[in-house]
Amino acid sequence: MEILVALALILIIGGLAVANFDTIAGQIANESPDKVLKSTIRQARFMALQRMNTVMLTYNGDNHSFDILDDKGNVLEQEPDGSDNPDAAIKLIFNKVVATSDMGEEINPKEDDAVKYEDKDLTRLVFHASGACPPVKVTLSQEGMDKPIVFRLDPFSEGPPPRPPTNVPALQ
Repeated sequence: MEILVALALILIIGGLAVANFDTIAGQIANESPDKVLKSTIRQARFMALQRMNTVMLTYNGDNHSFDILDDKGNVLEQEPDGSDNPDAAIKLIFNKVVATSDMGEEINPKEDDAVKYEDKDLTRLVFHASGACPPVKVTLSQEGMDKPIVFRLDPFSEGPPPRPPTNVPALQ
């Protein structure tokens, strides 16, 4: 009788775990493209630090994924873009901040009109071995979207880059 009660409890707990896993997996699959992109940016920074080498972030329209590439262009990781409409293409553009000497103390660097960007649209964001990347304006647009999602990525204002795990041996 005790064995049957123990088995019943194990089955109930296992059933709850499976139900919670399905819920979590469903929530991850329904993340919006901008949230997936921000998560992938954090992952790319971490991978650059962990590998102690340059990695790049780009969008692959054929696979509908944000790709993290090594310095030779090999895919290290792919994240599905989270788009509701797989037929609608996403366009991802990075514009670097242009260094200017006329930015005095009176200019608030958080105001978009106080910062100048390169006219050249970049399709890749490069993370150096330190986890740093240039400050950029990120524009994410998709067919059928009312207006593009625009945010600024300034690694110098976001605090220190994430630290690699302590169990990773240092290169000699």
